[in-house]
Amino acid sequence: MKTSQFLFILCLFIGACKSDPTATVDGKTVPIEEKNAAISQLENEIEQKGPDPEKMEELMKLYETHVEAFPEKEGLNVSYLLKAGELARAGQHYDKAIQYYSQIIRRYGSNEKADKAWFLKAFTFDEHLHQLDSAKYFYEQYLSRYPKGQFADDAQATLKNLGKTPEEIVKEFEEKGATSEKNK
Repeated sequence: MKTSQFLFILCLFIGACKSDPTATVDGKTVPIEEKNAAISQLENEIEQKGPDPEKMEELMKLYETHVEAFPEKEGLNVSYLLKAGELARAGQHYDKAIQYYSQIIRRYGSNEKADKAWFLKAFTFDEHLHQLDSAKYFYEQYLSRYPKGQFADDAQATLKNLGKTPEEIVKEFEEKGATSEKNK
């Protein structure tokens, strides 16, 4: 009896040690270390050589593959999805960036970096898609969830100036300056 229990525990231990995490990339099973090395290599290549749309797309796919293969790796997944969102914005794929930020909010909303996803989602609607109603909604959502968050001041200032032209903002600023000069 003791021998069979020992063998069973030994088999479980050996099985646990041998099962390296893997991911499927382009139909092939790849160990996580190999996939992470590919991610690092592409990140370095893009950083050193500058943006290359094909490499950026490849890197976004690797990030997506990691998130799907290892959903339990929350911190790394949030980082990868934020990076994917930035790559999508840099490549002017704004709807795709919104999808990445939404995925963070939906799957990892309690993560400490989720506030950045809320803000970047609002910012993308505002600055790139010019969908001011959506931008306003997500800036307000950000502020209701993170009133003292890292981007709270930016969100408040942006809401205050949402939809205004740069000329209107400058004029208001000048008027404030003139008013404060009169009050001295």
